[in-house]
Amino acid sequence: MMIDLDAMEKKIHSTPKDGKGAEAEKTITAGMIQSAVNHEMKRDAEERKAWFVENFDKLALLDIYASEWTSETRRKAIRELLQAGAEEDVIKNIIRPEIEEGQVLQKKGMGLEMQQCSCP
Repeated sequence: MMIDLDAMEKKIHSTPKDGKGAEAEKTITAGMIQSAVNHEMKRDAEERKAWFVENFDKLALLDIYASEWTSETRRKAIRELLQAGAEEDVIKNIIRPEIEEGQVLQKKGMGLEMQQCSCP
C-alpha cells in the first residue's frame, strides 16, 4: 500500500506563514498520518468491493463464499442450495451482491421449493 504523503499533506495541512509572509516550517502530526492511512485503507476497500461486484459472474462459487463481501446470510443460502443440488449459476443468481438480504432469503426459499418440485 503506497501512500503519497506529500499529496495528502497538501490536502489536509495548509502551510502557515510567519508574520513577515515567509512560510513557516511544515509540521506533519501523527493525526495527519493516521488520517491519510485511514483514507487510503477506505479507498482500497472500496476498490476491492467494486472489483468483486464487477467480476462476480467470473468468480468461482468458492471464491464468492470465501469473500469478505459475502454476508453470513448469503453463505447460509449457498450451503442450503448446494445441499439441495442447485447448480452454481442458479446459486449465483440468488446471492448476487446487488440484491438485498431480504430478497436473497426470498429467492433462496423459492429456489429450494423449485429444487424439490418433481414436475416434468
